[in-house]
Amino acid sequence: MIKTKLVTLISSFCVILATCCFVVHTTHIIENVSCNIGVMAAKTVFSNGDFPTPIQSSSPSSENGGDTSASLNDPESNRSDENDNEPNSQERDTESIEERERHKNERTYKIIESQCKSGGEKYGDFCVKNATGHNIDIAAKLKERPYFDLEKNSPPQILILHTHTTESYMKKNLGFFYESSPTRSKDSNCSVVGVGECISKELLSGGYNVIHDRTFHDSPSYNGSYGRAANTIKRNLQENPIKVVLDIHRDSMGSKETGKIKPTFTQNGEKAAQIMILVGTSFPNSSENIVFALNLQEKLEHLFPGITRPMYLCDATYNMNITNGSLLIEVGTEVNTAKEAFRSGELLGKALVELFDTISSG
Repeated sequence: MIKTKLVTLISSFCVILATCCFVVHTTHIIENVSCNIGVMAAKTVFSNGDFPTPIQSSSPSSENGGDTSASLNDPESNRSDENDNEPNSQERDTESIEERERHKNERTYKIIESQCKSGGEKYGDFCVKNATGHNIDIAAKLKERPYFDLEKNSPPQILILHTHTTESYMKKNLGFFYESSPTRSKDSNCSVVGVGECISKELLSGGYNVIHDRTFHDSPSYNGSYGRAANTIKRNLQENPIKVVLDIHRDSMGSKETGKIKPTFTQNGEKAAQIMILVGTSFPNSSENIVFALNLQEKLEHLFPGITRPMYLCDATYNMNITNGSLLIEVGTEVNTAKEAFRSGELLGKALVELFDTISSG
């Protein structure tokens, strides 16, 4: 009797032990599968341009004392809810073997391409975001004309400069960027200086002489750029009858973690970078610059629908207090290609010529 019970007890124990082993083994298999799936997902996120759904994100901080970037904007309101500009992989450039080898094992980050067309109040075909904290009658100012007249074939009356002269663009449209991808360069073939050159050529072809000052204000030191740029503006004002000052920048939107924003639009089948006009208002004669900005934005949208992001009015100066007819213009971001930015420079130049012709004709 005792022997029978002992056999039964041992049999039961064996069954329990076998069950436990099965559960442990099954759990180990599941954990291994889950781990492998996680590794595969991580590799997919950082593969060449095959990234998950776009995420809206914030922008980097600005230089102490007055540097401007998309950190001044509200990306939630400035970004379109639509992502109809997401590039087709066939539109992307390819890397050379040398480039791939140079970036071997380097982490990549996603680029979110979008047309930024909403934010602030809508006026006709464009939007204005007023972040000044005080009321500005935009509708009334849209009816005014700029307070200057420009003469053709005269001594230069237009100055183009770059407070952040080394701000640069991507050389290729890869659909992603590397950890080491440069955002600053002294090479005008991929920097805002190249954009300024495109604007200058269009103005010259339209009969308006222009000074394109290529002085480096942000190198070797980024801090103090606006002070050095102010000296450049004042020097040119003393040497020429300057009536218009255009400070050409490129913006930065988003972050590595959530994706960098690439604002684009298409003109005649060709992709170009979107433009943002920024106007400082914390000085007495800012009203005249606002009128100039509104007239230019209206002209740009009339000629090239979709080219502008919402205009940004802020409680700052950015050297626009030095003379009337001053604007700060952001052309694209660091993840736009130089080709896209230069195309926008050409379009901006054409719009300026038409606007100046309209002003001069009364």
